[in-house]
Amino acid sequence: MQNDRKYNRIKSFYVMIILIAVFCLCGCGNSKKIDAEEETTTAQTAGTVQIYHVEGTAVKPDGDVYQLKQPDNISAALEEVTEQLNKGKFFNIERFTVDENSNILFYVVEKQELTQEQILLNKAAIVKSVESLDVNDIAITLENVNGEEVETATYTDSSFYYVDDISED
Repeated sequence: MQNDRKYNRIKSFYVMIILIAVFCLCGCGNSKKIDAEEETTTAQTAGTVQIYHVEGTAVKPDGDVYQLKQPDNISAALEEVTEQLNKGKFFNIERFTVDENSNILFYVVEKQELTQEQILLNKAAIVKSVESLDVNDIAITLENVNGEEVETATYTDSSFYYVDDISED
């Protein structure tokens, strides 16, 4: 009887140690999540936008947050973002249209022959760059280097799965 009590106390002690260890380990990743939320909030301060570009096989933010000259005018803000995005080597945004519901249609032309992965990454860079503006759907019409329309599709930021966002955990 006394052995059973002793065994139960030891068993309870080990269970408590394991529970404490689990609770301590659960809090380990929180600082990165908070930092990511603060970065997103910083990037979306009034009159600024974070421009993204393709680097290797990932969509990365440019070094600084871009200060818009006309943040209250969606067309002017998109013109500024388009200028910044066109500095890349993969594509050129020829023009865009904005309808009354703030849906955007980008007309994008490849600057060089791109793989499907490069096309997808560049679309993600466009969407991620303009998502902080007050817009709804973002459609992209893509033309290849020969001027042939390849596709038209509508995206939101949730259309893409950003591997670089989770690889830091």
